[in-house]
Amino acid sequence: MDEMEHFLTTDLRKGPPGTPLAQRTALGWVLFGRTRNPTTTTHAEVPSLHCDVDLVKILSKVWELDQAPHRQHLTNEEKFCEYLFDSTHQRAADGRVIVQLPLKPSVPIGETRSVALRSFYRLEKRLAANENLRRHYVEFMHELLRLGHMECVRDRPSSCYYMPHHAVLKETSETTKIRVVFNAAMKSSSELFPILLRFRMHRYAMTADIAKMYRQVYVHEKHVDFQRIVWRDAPTEELKDYRILRLTYGTAAELTLLDNIPTSTTPINHLLAEKGEVKTLGLTWNTSPDYLTYAVSLKTPPTILTKRGFLSDASTTFDPLGLIAPCTIKARIWFQQIWRTDVDWDEPVSDQIAKDWYFHRDELRLLSNLKLNRWLGMSPNAHTEFQVFADASEKAYAAVAYARTKYIDGKIVVNQVASRSKVAPLKTTTLPRLELCAAHLAAKLIKQITACVCSPESRMFGWTDSTVALAWLQSHPSRWSTFVANREAEVQEILPSECCAHVRSESNPADCASRGMLPSSLLSHKLWWHGPSWLSSSSYVQYEVKRQDHITQLELRKKTAAVNVAEPSQQWTLLEKCSSFTKLKRVTAYVMCFIEKVRSCAQTMPRRQTRPLTSKEIQFAELKLISAKKPLPRRSSL
Repeated sequence: MDEMEHFLTTDLRKGPPGTPLAQRTALGWVLFGRTRNPTTTTHAEVPSLHCDVDLVKILSKVWELDQAPHRQHLTNEEKFCEYLFDSTHQRAADGRVIVQLPLKPSVPIGETRSVALRSFYRLEKRLAANENLRRHYVEFMHELLRLGHMECVRDRPSSCYYMPHHAVLKETSETTKIRVVFNAAMKSSSELFPILLRFRMHRYAMTADIAKMYRQVYVHEKHVDFQRIVWRDAPTEELKDYRILRLTYGTAAELTLLDNIPTSTTPINHLLAEKGEVKTLGLTWNTSPDYLTYAVSLKTPPTILTKRGFLSDASTTFDPLGLIAPCTIKARIWFQQIWRTDVDWDEPVSDQIAKDWYFHRDELRLLSNLKLNRWLGMSPNAHTEFQVFADASEKAYAAVAYARTKYIDGKIVVNQVASRSKVAPLKTTTLPRLELCAAHLAAKLIKQITACVCSPESRMFGWTDSTVALAWLQSHPSRWSTFVANREAEVQEILPSECCAHVRSESNPADCASRGMLPSSLLSHKLWWHGPSWLSSSSYVQYEVKRQDHITQLELRKKTAAVNVAEPSQQWTLLEKCSSFTKLKRVTAYVMCFIEKVRSCAQTMPRRQTRPLTSKEIQFAELKLISAKKPLPRRSSL
């Protein structure tokens, strides 16, 4: 406030009653005052910037360790790729980017053409058996030549690399039915979970297949010989060498180089879809009503269900977001039971498990009737908070998260975001420990969600029906055993104890995923899809979120103390050290004189004085020795 006079000017403008005032400042115009007129029904929306200071967070920084800023730590190879792209990429005359391949320096390249030839001969046998595949393959190669993306070469330089290639056929693709993959790299994978979350975040979504995306990038002329292949249209023709002039998929450089190429940030506000259903990200998206469905494609069940067959059959259900976790967890529980029986991979499983699985398998087809909201309901003009529930049983533990969005008109929408479930370990674990593992799983789930779709001001709440787990989370980790302390510390970093509360078991949707459900029961299970009913109420915070202190004595850290106990010896050691009774009397007399001096000079340090013993002192020592009645060892000289 001391500096406000330097910013404010004298220009002030007032509007009609009930409207905000405009004040000119050195930084521009600012508005303040009321933004709604109670006499009208029109809502005025005014964007504003504000600073919400949390006193507790500020004070807690006093005793918190300094945290390093979050940054991506690149390896030496990744740094080399970044430097190579920045220093060598160019623009061609047509605007396309020219890149160099990030080759490792001083790595010799051996003879690769023979390997590529053996792979090509196997490919020719495959193409000869499938005329349709051969025709598409030849068309693809002719297209590379026609577009100038590949050229025939005659020479064979000493430094070159030949890539094996094969076909990947995808009948469900809307654009490219066949794709030729060039095998010149390690496997690479991308996380589908955050992509799906961002896909559900916005009101409008778009999916696209960019034709020949990789081949829009030129490869520098000095590196094109590292992208050679062998090819001929028919076995009767001459085998020729070709080199690909554009960046191609199947190489380790593709993701690194494409990540560095700038992309457009222009927002897309609407979507025009030619077809009602689009298969994207492993799910089916119905664009008109904007919902997602699961495509369940099960093969003919085997006559005899073996351990190998069960795992293969159960793995066909694709659920990256965990939205049908109550169904998939049952298969994992059964597989753990099969594992406990120690049957071989090709041995049949028990009759009861086979019966249960076949019945469950038949019901999985019902999931194709499931319709899930693609859009979570999040909007810039609404407030969204995330609620995560945790639960555990003796067989599994799970966590499920919901997005609760409240609009300016008071409407509340609750949609399930994602869930995670895990089978309980083979080693028997107490139920409170499993409940804590469920809370730990919930914390990791909410962290993953907030990293993808959550704004910094969104609130998070955690729920569990275990009072023991809550008691652990409400205390300092140092009080508990190592197992509890490690997991509690990680949970508290993400979900502070004041954000965790107790929920009744019948209102906990995570119970569905920790125990498992049949698909027929899951389809219309409101608790699983939208959470407890009070979550959709505007007064749930005052009704449900109550701070309750829970107490438990389980898993307390054991405190150990070192104690030194001195026990007196049963034998008088002085009798063993003296060889004559005269010496024993004199030693005893000296000891008694010392004790007497210490007692008489307790307040001041006595001066060191030495004098001979008197006969009275020796006689008194003799009486002490006799009155002590200590037994003498049999071999003593006394």
